[in-house]
Amino acid sequence: MEETYAYKRIFKAEKFNKTKLSNAISDLRGRLKEFLLWQYLQKPSLDKDFLLKILQQQSFDGLAQKQLKNIATNLHNIRQPDLWFWEQLLRLAHEKYFNNHSEKIAFQTPQIEGIMTKLDDFYALAKLRYSCELYQRQQILNEPVSDIRFLEKILEQDFSKTSIAHQCYQAALPVIQQKAEAGYYLLKQLVLGHLEQLHLRDQHILVTYLTNFAAHKIRKGNRHFIREIFDIYQQGLQFEFFSVNGVFNDMHFGNILDVACSLQEYEWAEQFIKDWGGKLTDLHRAEIITFSNAFILYEKQEFSTALDLLRTTFKKNIFYIAKAKRLELVCLFELDYEDVFLLSMSRAFEQLLRCNGLISEALRKSLLNFNKFFRLLLSPHQNKTQLLEKLNQTEFIMYKQWLIAKILELK
Repeated sequence: MEETYAYKRIFKAEKFNKTKLSNAISDLRGRLKEFLLWQYLQKPSLDKDFLLKILQQQSFDGLAQKQLKNIATNLHNIRQPDLWFWEQLLRLAHEKYFNNHSEKIAFQTPQIEGIMTKLDDFYALAKLRYSCELYQRQQILNEPVSDIRFLEKILEQDFSKTSIAHQCYQAALPVIQQKAEAGYYLLKQLVLGHLEQLHLRDQHILVTYLTNFAAHKIRKGNRHFIREIFDIYQQGLQFEFFSVNGVFNDMHFGNILDVACSLQEYEWAEQFIKDWGGKLTDLHRAEIITFSNAFILYEKQEFSTALDLLRTTFKKNIFYIAKAKRLELVCLFELDYEDVFLLSMSRAFEQLLRCNGLISEALRKSLLNFNKFFRLLLSPHQNKTQLLEKLNQTEFIMYKQWLIAKILELK
């Protein structure tokens, strides 16, 4: 903008003064900067508190104090706090105390002890959450877990006045480690009875712990837990916590379908696909829905129709490619295809599992074990008792119940 024109618009009839114009523009830039920062800080997101340091360094102490108040207000209004809520409480208290302009002598000892309590609350929840994940991985992937520092002390604490999240993860740990049924029902009561107080992410994680425990019980022969899982899934669908940012979790999608078919709730399963299939990720939606419909047909013993769907090309999701090949093998077996053809298909399946680098080691191992026992079903003169004993001693194996049923049918 031309200087004289700008000067005339700002100062009207005054004679042009370049120094006065420069000072005015400099002051305007400072005011504009303050306004933009103030406007930015009005947004509800809590992840802007790192600006405090910048604001304080730039001598915007008034804005820094406003940001502290904004954070405090936002925290007060949160009804479903996650882990980082507790970190924000700690940082808020920390900034108030260690602010360069704060009068530390005015703080009383209980206030400083309160900051320590906030540190403990954040640390305890983080420690419990990560401990649960480590022990869950140990159960599923058979990975060793080193001793976790301070965990025993945290487990001894009373979190009844802290938060429901602390209580849930504290209750979840022995359920994951010890598979205690009483602990499962306590965790179920805590989680499902306080969903409105749990962050969506925590709802998802904790319900997964519940369903993993129930699945463990089912594998041990306790079929009562099939209905348990189904009830949990139905409640989860009601609260929509299997979706993250509008996208339905594909692992839960498959698990829900498995459970519904185990209870012969075929109409419910078909409606479930119609209601929720559209919320699956765009990239894998078509393959997941195709496999899911084929799986229902298989469960209804409509093996030929299921095969027609399974022969639809699966290209994108290796998890569902592998599952489709496994289900194709089973359908062919049920339709009494010749052993030579079944063996050929089984070898091709093994080659896929061994050569594809995208398959996780856990999935590869469990499907290779399934394939090994599938071939043993085709071998003549198998001893049922020995085969069952060998199968029960195998830790990682998918579709174990189908294999047991087929072994028992051997002559």
